[in-house]
Amino acid sequence: MAYLKITLELEGNRLNYTNLLSDLKEKYFLVDKIQKGNKFSYIENDYYKISCIWILNPEKYVEIDNNIEYQEWYLFFIAMNYERFLEYGVNNINLFFDVYVQYNEQCNFEIFDKEILKKLSQYNVSLPISIHVLKEEEMKNFDLNIV
Repeated sequence: MAYLKITLELEGNRLNYTNLLSDLKEKYFLVDKIQKGNKFSYIENDYYKISCIWILNPEKYVEIDNNIEYQEWYLFFIAMNYERFLEYGVNNINLFFDVYVQYNEQCNFEIFDKEILKKLSQYNVSLPISIHVLKEEEMKNFDLNIV
């Protein structure tokens, strides 16, 4: 068994996330937001250079072999809100893939099918991927509500 979490990251030097968040179409789960110029909580005398928003599909996680609708939601969400992203100062869009797989198991999956990738490419989205290998006990206790 394996799980997939995709996080939509919106970045911008002049990102006005307060107005953007209130104007977004479609339901979403807000993970976090950071305003440019805010101080790092863990580094003395250092400040965020850009503003960021991290958003999840309302389902947060899915089993990896049942993820087509989950992935399509991200394309739909970006397409529905792309003009708003630009209007409110987003200049970088990332879709971070976190894959959680049990140790000593093979994990095969497709990152968007060719049709979704074709449509997604018009929005200049990056697709970083992280694989998290978990022990059997960790997989049994995996909390699908963790963000």
